[in-house]
Amino acid sequence: MSDLSCPLCGAEKFERIHGHVKHSNSSSIEQCVACGLIFQYPFMPAEKEKEFYEKQFPEYMKKRGAASETNPEEHFNTNKKEASRRLEYIKNYLTPESEVLELGSSTGFFIHEIGSFVKTVCGVEPGEQYADYANGRGIETHASLSDIKGRKFDIIFSFYVFEHLRNPIEFLNALKSNVKKGGKIIFEVPNVEDILVSFYKTPEILDFYWQLAHYFYYSAKTLKTAFEKCGYKVIDVKHSQRYDISNHIHWLKDKKPGGMGRYIDIFGDKLNEAYKANLIEKGLSDTITIFAQL
Repeated sequence: MSDLSCPLCGAEKFERIHGHVKHSNSSSIEQCVACGLIFQYPFMPAEKEKEFYEKQFPEYMKKRGAASETNPEEHFNTNKKEASRRLEYIKNYLTPESEVLELGSSTGFFIHEIGSFVKTVCGVEPGEQYADYANGRGIETHASLSDIKGRKFDIIFSFYVFEHLRNPIEFLNALKSNVKKGGKIIFEVPNVEDILVSFYKTPEILDFYWQLAHYFYYSAKTLKTAFEKCGYKVIDVKHSQRYDISNHIHWLKDKKPGGMGRYIDIFGDKLNEAYKANLIEKGLSDTITIFAQL
């Protein structure tokens, strides 16, 4: 790793925190000793990555337990609840004059949900199957940002995409050309300080968590640093918890994913919500969202 420097702070000293990455024969998980950024090294070769996202990603996600990942219509319908979750915490940023872009828009379920609150919506989705489906529903969707070069937006959303990017700093700098003056960037990513990884950290959890598709793993601190390095003003970084106490008990008991709601009859809604709230308060939630402005 003598040729490697941290993309966030430029340091050249790293600590290996996990020796392998599932579905990779050569990668490990490293952490910058200076700034704390965690990343996979090495990444997939560029050509393999292109094929992975264009052709293989839905099947990859299905194998990891994601529901209906290979059927676009089922994916769209299954994720209506997720679209509502996102709308709940971003709706105050929407206006009837807002022109909105979503990066990694998949089947368009989120921008479809917010369409009635804003002036226009547009998506970027490299997966051919999902992009074709979205366009078939009348949701403007393009294969890459280069297809909408020079077009500017009031708000750019991205959910669980930023951690997949091999050049995040370069990407954030380039994205400025698509943001109106005073425009907002709202990105949601996994929180690497998730209690599953930072406290429970069983071998099964860690082998599942450190995955081929994620090049970078952000904390609230390193995510904020990335945006500030590129000249964005960070308005807020919020914690949220998507997975419930049943999911965590299932990981500890059965050592695999898929336990959402399984033990709710034992623990009840009150304990579940208290558990989630405590994780958010302590910064140990599974998700963080950055709100930034250019």
